Amino acid sequence: MNNHIYVDRSRLETKQHCPREYYWQYMYHNRGIVVKREIPPPWALMTGSYVHSGIERLLAPYGEHPNVVALGYAERYITEIKPLFNDIEESPAKDNLIHTLNEQSQLVTALIYGWYKIIYPNYIATYEPVDIEREEAITFQVGDNELTLLTRTDLLSKIRGSDNYVIHNWKTVGDANKGWLDQWRYDQQTLTEYIAAENRIGKTIIGTIIVGLVKGRKSEWPEDSGNWSHNNPMIYQWIKDNGGEIDYQAKYKWKCDSPHQMSKGKECPGGQNHTRSGYFKGAVADKYPGGIIGWIDHLVETEPESLSPYFITLPPISRSDWEIERWKRQTLMREIDDVTHAREIDRLIAIEPDTAAILLDYYFPMATGHGNCHHFGHPCGYLDVCFGAADVDDDSKFKPREWNHPMEGRQ
Repeated sequence: MNNHIYVDRSRLETKQHCPREYYWQYMYHNRGIVVKREIPPPWALMTGSYVHSGIERLLAPYGEHPNVVALGYAERYITEIKPLFNDIEESPAKDNLIHTLNEQSQLVTALIYGWYKIIYPNYIATYEPVDIEREEAITFQVGDNELTLLTRTDLLSKIRGSDNYVIHNWKTVGDANKGWLDQWRYDQQTLTEYIAAENRIGKTIIGTIIVGLVKGRKSEWPEDSGNWSHNNPMIYQWIKDNGGEIDYQAKYKWKCDSPHQMSKGKECPGGQNHTRSGYFKGAVADKYPGGIIGWIDHLVETEPESLSPYFITLPPISRSDWEIERWKRQTLMREIDDVTHAREIDRLIAIEPDTAAILLDYYFPMATGHGNCHHFGHPCGYLDVCFGAADVDDDSKFKPREWNHPMEGRQ
């Protein structure tokens, strides 16, 4: 038996969510399987991935123009996903998929370019980029086994004028509410990436900085259309035709700061909340002469406060030595046990399938509570394996998981 085991945060989090999903996705045949074609695609994951790639491109030494990068990655998004819908019959469901794809690609443009305009100036004045999306590894000896933790930090930066470092981690999110903001202090990502990177560089990393790139809460628009859209002023605006002169606004609701005359001659004393009369909601990409890039430039110049809630930078999060040792105790030996059990199940599947099924139930139970089987309204990719008759070896439905990290392929 190969006593060298690889682990990463994604598989640990999947195991916490559902041990059975963890087995199929990461353990089956020592690699794992995934659904071959997901419709609808995992929008949040896809959008986050394209935003990450765009920001990485902007930080690269050759420094492409931000307009080109922001628009280019949105176009790549559409090029990759749209062919998946070709064999779907024309229907409201297909229209909804196209609508969502267009909106998500527009968010990619907005968040990449908005990050460059809002976050980058302060970042580059404070930090020096060191490593972007670098693979990290730290190995622990546990009994007779070596277990290597694999991580990949978004960005490792050196604080200018010092010998200290920080990790920046970009997170796309629909709603950066208090629960979302508070979770990172306890999330293992702010621990695992830190210990692996600090082990390699031999320098002090003072913490992990979470940067929230906010897509905005969703609401149905137009009403009764079945299309749910993110409320984000970088991709949607409020428009009014004033006799041929078009007025564009970022907000439907606004608060005045001084006395002024309202419509129909009414006087406002100032400091009041108002709604705009006669305005309609429109997609910036379609309605604004300069598109999303021009609109963000306009907002940065005229009302940057309308953009700040969509780009959130948290203070550095550090983890204590005690927290790190506790994480090791809770994680490492358990992962070794799980790998051992998974290999035994794999060995038995072909020769004693009933025994393998019993061991699968015993060691990798299904976590069916809290809506796990239909998480956020989407069925788990292994639902028909657990509750139906789907064959995990049917290559028309499943395919081998792509390695999260290149080093995984060595096991």
